[in-house]
Amino acid sequence: MGFSKKADPIGREDLVDAVQHMLKNQSEYGYDDRLAIVAAFKGAARGGEVGLFSWHLIEWNTVLKSPTITWQETKTASQKPMYFAPDYTSFEIDVFHALFCYVIACEIGSKYVDESTTHLVLPRFNSHCASKISSVLLKIS
Repeated sequence: MGFSKKADPIGREDLVDAVQHMLKNQSEYGYDDRLAIVAAFKGAARGGEVGLFSWHLIEWNTVLKSPTITWQETKTASQKPMYFAPDYTSFEIDVFHALFCYVIACEIGSKYVDESTTHLVLPRFNSHCASKISSVLLKIS
C-alpha cells in the first residue's frame, strides 16, 4: 500500500499569514506568486489549472455579477467555468484584489490590448504550476 508524498492542504488562516508575509517582503515575491497561490486555493486547490488560464477566458457573469474564469483542466484539456466570489473578510486572499494588484503593478493591461489573443495570465506558471506554487510556499515557511 503506497502513500502520497503530498503535503497536507494549507488552511485559510495559514494562507492569510503566508500572503501577509509576501506583501511585507514584496522584493522577494512577485505579484504573480500571490495571484497563483490565491487562485489555486480559491479554485478548489487546482494548482495546475492556474497556469493555463488566459485573458480571453475571463468573462463577466451577469447573474453572479462577478468575473468567471474558464479553467482548462491539465490532464483532460476540458474547460469548465470557475466562479470566484470576493473575499469580504480578507483582502489578502481575495482573488480579485490579487488579480488587480498584479495587473496594475505589472502593467499587464497595456500589453494585452487585443482581446482575441490567447495570452496566459500567469505565463511564468505555465508549466509545472503546482510545483512552482509549492516552492513559493516552502520559501515562506
